[in-house]
Amino acid sequence: MSKVFSVLLLMVLVGGAQAQTHSSVANPAVVEPKAQALKLYQIIQKQDWEGMYYVIQFSPKIQSDLKGVTAELFAEGVRKGIKDSNGEQTINSLFSGMTDIAVGEVSIDGNKADVTTSSKVVLNGKTFAFNGVAHMIKVGSVWKWDLTFSDDVNAATSQQTQALIGAPTLKP
Repeated sequence: MSKVFSVLLLMVLVGGAQAQTHSSVANPAVVEPKAQALKLYQIIQKQDWEGMYYVIQFSPKIQSDLKGVTAELFAEGVRKGIKDSNGEQTINSLFSGMTDIAVGEVSIDGNKADVTTSSKVVLNGKTFAFNGVAHMIKVGSVWKWDLTFSDDVNAATSQQTQALIGAPTLKP
């Protein structure tokens, strides 16, 4: 199990096979970060790394370092990182085992929002519940996954992935 989490911390993660939201709130200020957090789950579960490129906001330094990098090149880098970690099979198993993905409550403070997240994952025949938080930032009129707090891509990704997924709880 620890190998699964080690691999998760190396990359950006979450998915949306049976995605759902748990709110009938019509307030666009609340709906938009929820929708983007759900989109983030769906992109990651599908391993659509080109799509991921468009929903992440990096620090200004990393944005500068990535100048000229296309979504295709970004996706190639993510795929290479997964392959080099020798975790490709584990990641594929994890994503295919994700179900009941949901986003929930939203807390907004200025241009930042926290959206609660949850999913279930079946690993080795056991079901684990995950509860986390998607930290989002509004850039212009678009909510994105907030990786702006660090100039270290791996550290930012690791920390936010851990927050997004949350800690597992074994379901009876």
